[in-house]
Amino acid sequence: MGNDAIGGAIGTLEEVVEQYCQACRDRVSPFVEREFSLREAVARQRASLFADLLCYPLNALWAVPYLTTRKVIESLDKVGWSVLTPLFDRVPSGIKTRYQREVERKIYQEVLEWPYDLEAAQPGTHALVDALSAHPSLTPLARAIASGRPATGAHQEVCRLVDGYSSGRMMVSDLAGSAGTVAVGWMLFKDGTLGLFGIGERLARERAREAAVSHFTFGKGLGTTWYRLFPPEPSPTDVAMATVLIGTIITVLCLVAGVASDPLGKAVGFQKRKLHSLVDDLEHRLRVHLIKMLKDTWPGHPAPGQALERRDR
Repeated sequence: MGNDAIGGAIGTLEEVVEQYCQACRDRVSPFVEREFSLREAVARQRASLFADLLCYPLNALWAVPYLTTRKVIESLDKVGWSVLTPLFDRVPSGIKTRYQREVERKIYQEVLEWPYDLEAAQPGTHALVDALSAHPSLTPLARAIASGRPATGAHQEVCRLVDGYSSGRMMVSDLAGSAGTVAVGWMLFKDGTLGLFGIGERLARERAREAAVSHFTFGKGLGTTWYRLFPPEPSPTDVAMATVLIGTIITVLCLVAGVASDPLGKAVGFQKRKLHSLVDDLEHRLRVHLIKMLKDTWPGHPAPGQALERRDR
């Protein structure tokens, strides 16, 4: 009878998870239409502009090394050498901007109806818990999820999926910044290998040389030759100012790319596909994790420590 009861509860659980995820899919289209319009993207970026100014150039610097390293580690993993994979999974793809965190919060609350902060969750804000609570056989599972720590695994699954979605969006503006850095370096110095600080230093050196040539005692012609042989050193202040100027240009490129990427992604259906894929992955992971949780919280089921003691005997 016990096996029949838990089998029925598992069947009910699978139905609840399927219905919950279908409701999430139904919320995707209106969410994308509402949140990823150009007007909404501009308003959201304007509200978080000052908080995000430093993040964009730093993320642009980090984007290319991160992607290159990830590709190398993925290639090593395919040939069987996966020791670095778990370590690299902990490396962030960049610094999350306030803009990106706001989009994440809205996905939690408006698409998944899942608490953004599990510890501060209010009653009625967790759609899955409410759905589980409607079935007496699943009430212990619903209590375990709502209580906090036993639900950590389920919450971590949601966090990983939303974070993966957010990282993909973040890479658009980060790569735009990296591409902008290469373009600025090529336009100014015909060198696409320079980074932000390299461009700033070269620009400061060029300005110092031009200023020295214009004040050369024997004229600009001789000054050009002289300072080509003996280039003047720019001051640290000039280098810093030139670097800030280049950083500002790159930040503007990142801002434009970040704001434009959401409406463009909406127009071509990218945002809907990615969010539907997120919900599909979530459904699979919730099935696996919650069935395990259901068995662990089922009345009369031995705790993990007790089960080990029995096997040892």
